[in-house]
Amino acid sequence: MPEDCTICVRGVFRSGTNFLKALLEVNYDCVVSYDSLGWKHGFFPIPSTNQGRLRLPNVPVVTMVKNPLHAAVSLYKYVNSGQPNMLSENTGTISQFIRSPFTIQNGDVEGGSQLWFPDLPTFWAQMSWNALSASDGRTPRFTLRYEDLLEDAEAAVAPIASAFSLARRSADFEQPDRRLKRLRDADHDPEKFYHKKKFDRQGVMQHSYLAEIPSADIDFIAQRLPYSLLERLGYATLVRDAVSDEALSERALDHAD
Repeated sequence: MPEDCTICVRGVFRSGTNFLKALLEVNYDCVVSYDSLGWKHGFFPIPSTNQGRLRLPNVPVVTMVKNPLHAAVSLYKYVNSGQPNMLSENTGTISQFIRSPFTIQNGDVEGGSQLWFPDLPTFWAQMSWNALSASDGRTPRFTLRYEDLLEDAEAAVAPIASAFSLARRSADFEQPDRRLKRLRDADHDPEKFYHKKKFDRQGVMQHSYLAEIPSADIDFIAQRLPYSLLERLGYATLVRDAVSDEALSERALDHAD
């Protein structure tokens, strides 16, 4: 396999990084490396100068994003799963979690630094803004929505495959229908990618997760997110439709109409 067929995939926890890795490695002649630009769940690095001692590697990059309401549910389950990467003292209810401070860290690295966030919407906005702003003018970089992978994975990854000149492994495109395990850089055997349990793709596409977030917390999330960011990522309508009429009157989320 040519060395230039390595793609760096990044994104916050539960944003679909493993899903994208599986799709790319199963269907295309490439390998996915998560940490080519540092920890895959952290900020995209900002070099000091083009001639600085720290230079970003010239690798293709795809950053995954998930809509903020679905992300809230996914991250609440994640923070309560016993993992070492997201630390919060207020995880008793999803409302407490959404509105409380927390830190993130690479729990696999002893003595590493942390990032602190005052609440979940701020975390989502900062990480998403950072992903969209990342550009060095040398290598194509993509921000890919998790929802687009679910709706039509083949169409969603086609621009990436074209930009990075990825060769298809076969004419038939394979889309996983089982839950994915936690994958690492060294994991490249598709037979070991999946759990036995099926993934509820239809439930996610019908936004069944919204039932798990109290209305007041949906409003809280919407009121703390930059409308311009929601628009750029194509989430403005979804968020606007989910908030209460009272929240719409307090903040002009519908000013784009």
